[in-house]
Amino acid sequence: MNINRLIHTKLPFTTLARSSNSNYKTTMASRLHKTNSEEYELAIEKLNTLQSNLSRLKIARIEKQTNPEAKLKDMRQFLQRCDISQQQIDSLPVIHVSGTQGKGSTCAMVERILRAHGLNTGFFSSPHLIEVRERIRLNGEPLSFSEFSSHFWSCYNRLL
Repeated sequence: MNINRLIHTKLPFTTLARSSNSNYKTTMASRLHKTNSEEYELAIEKLNTLQSNLSRLKIARIEKQTNPEAKLKDMRQFLQRCDISQQQIDSLPVIHVSGTQGKGSTCAMVERILRAHGLNTGFFSSPHLIEVRERIRLNGEPLSFSEFSSHFWSCYNRLL
């Protein structure tokens, strides 16, 4: 699976990590013999270590208010590490739904309408209710365990 299923543009989104990451080969070698379920569990464990606690979120909120341009600069660098340009992001056809209630229902309805008209859809929501894979759907289907793991490790290794 690649991101082209989602956006119809050619984003260079592969499962290769930056070659400068010396731990990448070791990490990949140790994971070669894992099952999809084990690989998924490792990805979830690592993802959970990245969760910010409340005190860090408060500091980030203050930093954002005092220097929002710095956060944009960081985001641009993250995109660059993943070989995604600002122009590619700007070209994505996106429907952003916000508010206090009804976002999930609204998104589900819009997704079904678009798919009924033959369009490919990508769906992201947060937070998840049961498991993280339910946050991301392509054409109405959640990512498989192996797709989630593959894309998680690709991003993780690039953003180290």
